[in-house]
Amino acid sequence: MNIKPSHVDIGVLFGEKTIFTVPKYQRGYAWDDESVADFISDVSVCYSRRVNNNCMEHFLGGVLSIKSDIDGVANAVRYQLVDGQQRITTLTLLAFVLCENLEELAALVEDDDKDIVLRIEHHLLRLRKAFIVHDQVVNRIVTPANVLTLSKKDEAHFRALLAGRDPIAVIDSHVKLSASLMQLKKYISSVVVEVDDLSNKLDVLERFQDVLLIDFSVLHMVAENKPDAYRLFQVINDRGVSLTDGDLLRVKTLELLEGHGVEQDAAELIWDDILSDKPSRTYDYLQWIYESYAFKRARSGALADVYMEQFFGRINHELVNKKDARFILSQLEKIRSDVCTCRSIIKGEWVFDDQRPVTPWDRTRLRSLIVDLGHTLCVPLLLAISDSGHVKFRDVVLMLERSFYRYKIICNEHVTPLKSLYYAESQIIRADTKSYKVQSLRDKLNDLLAQRAPMANFINGLLGLHYQAKTGGNKNIKHLLMMLDSYGGWYCNGANGNPACLEGNRILDFGETSIEHIYPRNAKAADIDPEMEERKNSIGNLTLLDPEINSSADNKPFNDKRDIFKKSSIALNVKIGAKRVWNVKSSTNYERDLLAMAKLIFVA
Repeated sequence: MNIKPSHVDIGVLFGEKTIFTVPKYQRGYAWDDESVADFISDVSVCYSRRVNNNCMEHFLGGVLSIKSDIDGVANAVRYQLVDGQQRITTLTLLAFVLCENLEELAALVEDDDKDIVLRIEHHLLRLRKAFIVHDQVVNRIVTPANVLTLSKKDEAHFRALLAGRDPIAVIDSHVKLSASLMQLKKYISSVVVEVDDLSNKLDVLERFQDVLLIDFSVLHMVAENKPDAYRLFQVINDRGVSLTDGDLLRVKTLELLEGHGVEQDAAELIWDDILSDKPSRTYDYLQWIYESYAFKRARSGALADVYMEQFFGRINHELVNKKDARFILSQLEKIRSDVCTCRSIIKGEWVFDDQRPVTPWDRTRLRSLIVDLGHTLCVPLLLAISDSGHVKFRDVVLMLERSFYRYKIICNEHVTPLKSLYYAESQIIRADTKSYKVQSLRDKLNDLLAQRAPMANFINGLLGLHYQAKTGGNKNIKHLLMMLDSYGGWYCNGANGNPACLEGNRILDFGETSIEHIYPRNAKAADIDPEMEERKNSIGNLTLLDPEINSSADNKPFNDKRDIFKKSSIALNVKIGAKRVWNVKSSTNYERDLLAMAKLIFVA
């Protein structure tokens, strides 16, 4: 990697013939109010020190660029900003605010006060040439050149601001640009207004100019080529705003499409959609998608690089033809489609249209798996199987819910073997999606369960479940009881074949359904059974009830609740209601029945 760093003050960085450009499809201006407030705080500290004749250097961090000469212009340099546009843009806005204040001061100066007029004109010329626009002789023709050109989405708004206009903000980066300028104006004006004499006001503005040109410095890292620059780009953060792998991928793919306008414009819209979520969420989506196709996790800090290799590796980056451009666009469409699928999966929303034989109950299992059990580790596998149709997708979801509950929730086994299994199965699915048989996954899951979470361990884990009074501490119990209820019909009919819910249109809402103690949790003195007190919070004394029913049954003795149980739509409760009494023996038998059901249900 050939990077040439130099520590320079801003006055040197913004030389007389220097031009900065932000890549056309780079992300927009991103500094929020807090970031600009921090910048202003730095300005204020340096300014105060100059007032006290104790000036100081203030380091603003690193700026990374790619250097190139400007055709037809002697000794002129163009820097393409790979990282640092937030700082460079904000420094330019500060220079513009100083120019505005100098112009306002010039309008107040008397004609005979030539010294002040000359000073103002000198500073205005220096700031405008360094930060706003300067003349270049291009092939013997004097041509104005903008010192800083922003990305395609921000340039027109930025140019309007520097022209003193008040443009309408169309997108978030426009809002941030206008807000940053307003903050800077407000700050500089608040300092200038504190002094009355014109000469003193000019002194104030000169101090601010010295802060900008002399006190502020950066580490300017200059790369000779894009690969080196973008490799370093991945490990650098803009002040206050983290650079993301999504941002880098956007730049890399759109630059590949230079010269292919139609495809490039379409790709830009695709990236706008892909990157519309919070950066952390987008990173999750991109990581899961990569895992689903590469069958491994991207190494730390290298997601953008491995994406380019995985999805665009066949492209000659030095010579992209029309066929290549269309391929790049098709790959981006695929990535966007998978991002949309991830968005649905992570919310537990079924990713297919409602169609048989998948039932309403089947569709709720995705939410149970991802949201209630929190099993996002399986998203890459679900992405792979989603291309096989709604029936296979359903079968995999059902298997994963039962297996994960047993393997991790109850037996608390390490997820690494499970993750490896998912990668291996994703590879099999991707190799031949149409003919893939879900029995392949079922066999592997059952083998893993037998090795890592054997049935004896699972049963012991269930026996260790106890109701807790604190809110949210009983999800595992509720999940168990809901699953036993859902698969109860299949179990009672002989438990033939793979576990299945026979009442697909009947759905219990996890959030609304509540756990009920059969023998009351807080029995009245006259109803206390000392033996049951010892086991009242175990699964042998717990069931499910509708919240409204639960309220009416709360803490009543069993005899007062028998009719409620008999009339319940939950099969477990009907059996409970058939009991004459509820004591240790009946509770033990009930527990034995639950465990017998669990043994047959919680397999892949």
